[in-house]
Parts: sequence; C-alpha cells; structure tokens
Amino acid sequence: MSTSTHIASTLDHSRQLSRSTDATSFERDFPPSVPTGPPKNIIIFGEMGVGKSSLVNLIAGKKLADTSSKAESCTFAATPHPVTVNSQPFVLFDTAGMNEPQNLSNKKEARDAFVDAAKQAVQLISKLDREGGIALLVFCMQGGRVTRSMQHAYTFFVNVLCNDRVPVAVIATKLETEEDMDGWWEENKELLDRYGVASNGHACITATTGYKGCYQERYDQSRVKVHKLLLELSAGDPYKEPKENWVTRLVLHMRRILPPAFTDRELQKKLVKSCGLTESEAKDVVQSIRKEEKIKKKGGRV
Repeated sequence: MSTSTHIASTLDHSRQLSRSTDATSFERDFPPSVPTGPPKNIIIFGEMGVGKSSLVNLIAGKKLADTSSKAESCTFAATPHPVTVNSQPFVLFDTAGMNEPQNLSNKKEARDAFVDAAKQAVQLISKLDREGGIALLVFCMQGGRVTRSMQHAYTFFVNVLCNDRVPVAVIATKLETEEDMDGWWEENKELLDRYGVASNGHACITATTGYKGCYQERYDQSRVKVHKLLLELSAGDPYKEPKENWVTRLVLHMRRILPPAFTDRELQKKLVKSCGLTESEAKDVVQSIRKEEKIKKKGGRV
C-alpha cells in the first residue's frame, strides 16, 4: 500500500477511535500479536510545555522521559524512548520544545544558532535513516492554545522533514478539567483548520492522574485512546528517502528562519565539520540548495 493510500484510508479509522476507550474493546480491536519487523519510529513534537514528555510516559505506562520547561527557540534535539504497545515495538522520539526563532541581530549569534540547529537536525536524520525511516508524526498540543510557534513546529516536522508523506496524529493534552474531553475537538476543529493543522487522526486526553488519583479514570481512558491511535496510524510502511534530500530541505528551511551569511564553501565545511556529513554529501547538499534557490527566484516551486 502506498503512503498516500494509507494516509487516506486512516481517515475513516480515526473517526472511530473515540467511540470505545475501555481496555476490553482495545483488546478486542487489537489482539496481541508477535511483531514481525524492527521497531517503528514515531516523532512526538510540539511547543515547549505542552506535555510531550508526559505523553511519552503515558504511552509507556511508566516514567521514561523527564518533564522540563527548558527550551531553545530553534532546536531539533530528540531523545529516543523504546516502548511496546500491544506487542508492537516503537521508538518514540521525544523532541525538545520548539518555539518561534528570535530575531538574532548579531551575526555571530545567528551563525552559531544555525550551526547548532543544523547539527541536531542532521543527527536526527542520520538516526532515522539508519533505523528505518518514520512511521508516524504525533503533534502534541495543549488544548485551548493555538500559536504561531505551534504552526512553526507543525510546518517543520510535517512539511519540511517529512515532505507531507507521513501520517499525522494530533493529540490535545491537559483536558482533564473539560466536561467532555472528546468534545474539545469538535469545538476547535475549525480553528485548527484555519491554522493549517491537518491530521489523519486525533485524541483528546489527559496525561496526569491528578491529586490523589482524581483523574485516574480519564488517564486510563486516555492511554487506551492513544495506544489505538498509534497502532492505527503507524500500520503503513515507514517513510524514508535519501539522506541528502532530507538534509537539503532542512538546511533550506533553517536558512529562512536563521539566515547566516555563509558562502557555499563555508556552508559545505560546516556540514562536514559540525554536522558529520562526508565531503561528497555536503557538496551534494550545497548544490541542491543552490538549485532550489534558483528555481524559487524564477517563480517555480521549491
């Protein structure tokens, strides 16, 4: 099944995810099976403070990721967490909080920020390239909050990193005080559409049990909903492409948000020295960037 066909087929499945969230229905819909392949890679991304690490812990059923409020404006660092859901192994890549880049007027600061972000991005790409590609993107957002930084994170991971070729699950967190957690989606779907946040499935959840377990039942229901969502949307073949293509799109994107004054030769050296590319890979990336920039100047699509 092609990626596009799989993405389209998941739309009908995703509408049924919130209809039954108890453990019995989960076991009926997804009987345990013996995994036949390597772990599937899932990237969890979103703004700082929306609950990405708490979501990882919810999925795992134990504490794997440390929650933190620390984040930089443009960072692509990601921590892998192996988990198993219903006998299916996954690796959850918990990305650092990504906020809107600040206006860096100092040339050295801009160049340093570019190099640091590029290094982290290439490390992530290299790991994904070695380990089978990307099966699913999970966009974690806080219920009730739609921001420009949220759009920035969505654009990078969905459009730039994955070239619009990977299924996207949207998980709205911190909804434990809502009278109807699932109802939040219907109330906010139009707003998300206006901001360009599209998905193949969603879950409205809480990732906390609350004081003395006051939200335990909702927490348990949320865990089942998220497990079903992951299994449904990651069922297709993982997305993978030549490493140079990934790096080219990433560097082009970062040049727009953190424009350093690099010559072609300087950029090529940075890609080798700081990012770990070979001379040949770095040369191909720089040539591809120049080609894409020329196309854009002529009014073509990048």
